[in-house]
Amino acid sequence: MKILNIIESLNTQIPYRWIIQSDKNWWGEFTIGANEYFVEISEYLDGDDGDKAYWNIGFEALTSKYELTDNKEEFKVFSTVIKMIEEFVIKVKPARLTFSGDKKTMGGRETSRVSLYRRMVNRFGKRHGYKVRESNKSNISVKFVLER
Repeated sequence: MKILNIIESLNTQIPYRWIIQSDKNWWGEFTIGANEYFVEISEYLDGDDGDKAYWNIGFEALTSKYELTDNKEEFKVFSTVIKMIEEFVIKVKPARLTFSGDKKTMGGRETSRVSLYRRMVNRFGKRHGYKVRESNKSNISVKFVLER
């Protein structure tokens, strides 16, 4: 399946619940089958950028190892995480967001979800009025920065 078809198929969200919604942290969770997932959106100060505040987005599987798979669960996970981030962005209106994606390379080619993340972040940024850039590119990860 081509990557654009995958992005278009991200339309099935799973019910989720926010555990914390404070002025510095939004933490949420959802379950798909036997797998539990955690989403954390937390505010930090960037000392390298004049103490400019930013919100960092992270998510992880709590009850399973999150590997590349061909099953449809990953689409439900991404779709739900995006829905949660959209709710946060609409309510909080943050000026700056960051998100990191781990990558693995094989023969100089990315074999992880970084390519998918890149497309999703660019699409999300355009839809919500953010300019997107990549920073801290390394052999192990890419940091996406979204700014208004």
